[in-house]
Amino acid sequence: MAIDLKPKENVSLLSFFDDLQKISQIVDAFLTPFVQIVQEFVKVIEPVISKGALVVLEILDDLQLKSELVRNYWIIMDEKLLKILKESNKRNIAEMEEIIIAYYKEEKFSNLRELFNQYRTNKSFESRFPIIDSCITVLQNTPVETSSQVVIPTILSQITGIYETLPELVPEQQKREIKKILKEQDKKNLCPLSADGKKPVDCQFVVQGNVKINKDVFEHYIMQKVSVDIYYDYKNIIINTFKNGKQIDKLQDDIKKNNVFRHKILHGVDLQYNSTENVVKCFMELAFLMKMYTQLSEENVND
Repeated sequence: MAIDLKPKENVSLLSFFDDLQKISQIVDAFLTPFVQIVQEFVKVIEPVISKGALVVLEILDDLQLKSELVRNYWIIMDEKLLKILKESNKRNIAEMEEIIIAYYKEEKFSNLRELFNQYRTNKSFESRFPIIDSCITVLQNTPVETSSQVVIPTILSQITGIYETLPELVPEQQKREIKKILKEQDKKNLCPLSADGKKPVDCQFVVQGNVKINKDVFEHYIMQKVSVDIYYDYKNIIINTFKNGKQIDKLQDDIKKNNVFRHKILHGVDLQYNSTENVVKCFMELAFLMKMYTQLSEENVND
């Protein structure tokens, strides 16, 4: 359940990765009643059940736990917190959120500071830590209702800084190969604007100039380099932070509720973002990006 960025062998660039969120929701909808039935069954036959069956049940429970957390914008990278959540036997998201927030608030957000300790030796983040540490100090010394007004935009700016550098991690050779694939996909999927500048009625996609090459290249790169889980977390949590205001307004209510949208906060549209929940989510997202950056950088050095 904790985030593990293990490199994997290259795989083909399959389009179904774009539907991972829908797949996750379907799987979760199936798993929830199934796990509950199995749990009740285990209570009856536990004295004679095999250890192997208990391991399978635990794996199913972990999958359900992860799916629920990720769908509600939580990226758990702390093994201690993960253990607390599992041992609590809470699977209602509201109850789990209370545990997460309490965990990071205890001892004046000391666990939040520890979340970043492993990245302090990375020279790429050296100039960022005075800002990050200052934000945590403000949280420790000022009521969160007030401090979050300042801390959240500041941490979102750090998230932006790291997010913008991620495409630089793609080696030039792989960048060229991915661009070639993207251009081939464009020929199949996109069509030009009509003479009056409008989308043809028989065309689903429209060429918008050059492909958003850096972000698209990086997404395809991590699709090859990290696990499906990590790609899913990146695609559906990190990317959603950077959706623009108009896109946000078109999203369903549960997505709007669960995500911290950078655009509306940093551009002064969303003025109701100050909460402990949003503070913790921002710090967890920043730590997740630092982990991705660190491990992908180390992989490139070792290649």
